[in-house]
Amino acid sequence: MTTLADYAGRSIDVAAYVGAAASGEVLLTQELAGEHNFGQVITGAQKVAQRFISRLFTIKGTLLYQPEEGCDFLQDVLEGRLRTMTDVFGSFAAAMVDIQSQFSAETVEDDPADEVFVSAELQTVLLSQDKLTMTIAITLASEDVLPIILPLPVVL
Repeated sequence: MTTLADYAGRSIDVAAYVGAAASGEVLLTQELAGEHNFGQVITGAQKVAQRFISRLFTIKGTLLYQPEEGCDFLQDVLEGRLRTMTDVFGSFAAAMVDIQSQFSAETVEDDPADEVFVSAELQTVLLSQDKLTMTIAITLASEDVLPIILPLPVVL
């Protein structure tokens, strides 16, 4: 059972994606609250993964009071610029410049190592007529590596 002491010295987020499992491939649902979920608290690796996904899918300049938050990756997807694997790798690399900077700006010295983003590597890309599936490895300061799979609808 989780107690208040488990969260001492940590900042928390509310899970925006529910259904995560410790291992295996799981389709997540974007849901802050639902029939059986009333705002699940997350910390550690899940928090970092959620922030990474959020930044990758937030178009830079779209958050009124945080215009520098996000990157141009989703804009490239929406405008049909990702037609080849090379396009996807290039757009992801450009996005990582912004995302790395945003994580660095919010990290403080006493953050737990499992909540400190180090890097993300685009490992595999599957591109079809209507879907882009990316496997990304997120590395934390704790040396944990989180594999995430992100499917996106695309227009080629």
